[in-house]
Amino acid sequence: ALMMAKGVWGVLCFALWLVSVLVVFVPQTAASGGGVELDVQADHIVLKSTFVHAEFNLVRPQLDVLRGSFHANQPIDSAVNLLNERPDNLPLYRQGIVLERDSLEGSSNKYTTFASSAGASPNMTVRVISNTAALVSVAISGVVDSVTDPTVTSTWFLTVKAGQHHLNLTCQVDPLPSKATKILSVRLALYLAPISLYGHFTDRGVMQMMSQPDSLMASDASLHRFYSLGINGSVDVIIPQKTYSQLVLLDEGFAHTGLQVVLAGRIPKTDAWMSSANGWPTASPVTLSSNGYKASLDIYANNYDFPISAVTSFNEQGESPMNFDELRTFYTSTYASTVGTIVSYYPASQGEVGATLNMPLQAYTYLYNFFDPDSFFTIGGLAYSGEPFLWNEARKILELNMNYMLPTGQLPHHFVFMKPTYIAISGATQTGPRED
Repeated sequence: ALMMAKGVWGVLCFALWLVSVLVVFVPQTAASGGGVELDVQADHIVLKSTFVHAEFNLVRPQLDVLRGSFHANQPIDSAVNLLNERPDNLPLYRQGIVLERDSLEGSSNKYTTFASSAGASPNMTVRVISNTAALVSVAISGVVDSVTDPTVTSTWFLTVKAGQHHLNLTCQVDPLPSKATKILSVRLALYLAPISLYGHFTDRGVMQMMSQPDSLMASDASLHRFYSLGINGSVDVIIPQKTYSQLVLLDEGFAHTGLQVVLAGRIPKTDAWMSSANGWPTASPVTLSSNGYKASLDIYANNYDFPISAVTSFNEQGESPMNFDELRTFYTSTYASTVGTIVSYYPASQGEVGATLNMPLQAYTYLYNFFDPDSFFTIGGLAYSGEPFLWNEARKILELNMNYMLPTGQLPHHFVFMKPTYIAISGATQTGPRED
């Protein structure tokens, strides 16, 4: 077992050296990434490049179309829409990325959700900031959370650059005088078509979930990367600055996944999956800041099942010189499968890795760190990822096992919750120690 630990450390060190060499010496071949286009119609706005296509609905204000294409020679208009409508679509018509508010209404304090998609304010305006082959940018002002009783108004800045695989959404939200005095939350909600979600949190670790009906999980942690994949593509979100008060992960079984970027308010119970009824209805009213709120999101779209923001080999035209079959295999196996087995979000489970994805439970439920050879292969995949965040996850796994090495050099066979055991499930005694 000790030899195995030493061997894994060797693989990790060699991988770090190899990745550093590849980053320096990968050739940057020329490619034709194409330009960007802006089309402002009476009922919608289209921002389009070779790699990303986004549409803002002016009748029901929200981003309701997002398409991605990894290759420049693939028609972007035929790519699948990666945004999804909520199962309770009516009467708010929420589909995609929308401004929302929860509040307690009337003398009975009825819990009510409002959304910008319910209808457009007569004061909504569109301003074109840039419309060149290199950059298109537009500002939509007067997007309110409710047409009948608005609490906040917002300006959405949408930007797409040539050669990039993402859309930037920057949203400025400002309070308005309102009769709604018991506001529970103001947020940007992203409703996504892919079925498996992944949250990489800088100060915590990894959370993956799928097939968890009508559930959400609130987190106060800082986000490194969020992505959702499965069934014809992926969406990943990078939030450069933590201007949000909370993030909420959404899972609707196989219906869709999502993310709420909370600007005001918070769900009191965090770090646990719960039904939606135990989420925002339990929040306390908040007073909106007179200074307003701002959030900036880089939203990546890909027609393959891996987060395209993780790819580091793109040239200025937005294409990668790597062989695509190898690239797709590498990033799908790493980010869809290997990363999803990590169970490190919770402080009590740092360094734990399971045998499968959460659907919603993993195989061998509550049994972790099998180095015969599941976890051994996981360590290798993380080591070759080329991403420091995932290297740190590999370190946690190795250190957890080494922390429970016996004086004889024997290592745990696996963990039950956080308790090590040196006997296999079959009842066989874990071999070891090794004299070397």
